[in-house]
Parts: sequence; structure tokens; C-alpha cells
Amino acid sequence: MAWRRQRVAVEYQGAPHGTLASRRSDRAKFRLVEDEGWLVFEVFAHDLRPGVHRRELLDRIGRALKERG
Repeated sequence: MAWRRQRVAVEYQGAPHGTLASRRSDRAKFRLVEDEGWLVFEVFAHDLRPGVHRRELLDRIGRALKERG
């Protein structure tokens, strides 16, 4: 998911992103978009389970979108 105007992206990291090679590749990709002023949130399955952790993640994303308005 991406909000272009605010330069905020959320990327879900499923099982294929669990290997070291995938993590290195993802990190390199994130650095490129961060260098362009984007804020990238990596989201994993445990982040989406109901509870405080999910609420905190959604709050952080919401704040970032508001701040980057």
C-alpha cells in the first residue's frame, strides 16, 4: 500500500520474505525509496493480529500520514 502524496508506504512481509537473501533485497529496496523521502512500514503477520500491537501500528501509520499531509 502506498500514499504517494505523503510518501508513506506499507509493505506486507509474508513467508517468502523470511530468508536472509530476501531480507537483504528488501532492505536495499527500502533504502532506495527512503532516499527519495519515503517512509516505509514493514508489516508482518503478527502485526495484524487483533490487539494493542496492531492498534499501535495503525496509530503510527495514521500519524505519519497526518504529519506528511
